[in-house]
Amino acid sequence: MKNISLLVTLLLGTFLAVPTHAQTIQIEVQKSTTKNLKATHGGYYTKKQGTEGVSYTITISNHSSGSLSNAIVKWYILVSSARYVNNVNQSMRVVNGTQNINLGRGQDLTFDTDPVNLNVTKYNTSYGYNSSYGDQIEGYVVKVIQGEKVLAVDCKPQNAVERLNNINQSR
Repeated sequence: MKNISLLVTLLLGTFLAVPTHAQTIQIEVQKSTTKNLKATHGGYYTKKQGTEGVSYTITISNHSSGSLSNAIVKWYILVSSARYVNNVNQSMRVVNGTQNINLGRGQDLTFDTDPVNLNVTKYNTSYGYNSSYGDQIEGYVVKVIQGEKVLAVDCKPQNAVERLNNINQSR
């Protein structure tokens, strides 16, 4: 009898020490691009100049056994901006935003970021040589945060979080 009560005490103590639901949050990110480029032709090349709008569709899925309340999604889009047409001098900028979320168990939330406008110039030659100058998306970081705790992170490329931290430290 003592063994059974000891076993019940251990199991109950273990159950109470474990959170009532483990947070399993999934992040999915898809990129969309819109182009507003004007083409000019000159002999052996085509020059396209204008803007591209890049936005991301972010889906947050709650696969935990409980609800997710009072959480925030923070996203950061890393953009290298050419100061000169020949791309000699580059600077990095960060476009960011937030979305408040409350998700029940098994629920998803999908939303779009605002478009990031990129100034671009592209050359295509009849010899097969292609080049691009101007702004470029260098990556993104998406975090789901509840209170002070980061529940999930998605980034592309893998070093995007490190690059974001370096940009924030240099400011």
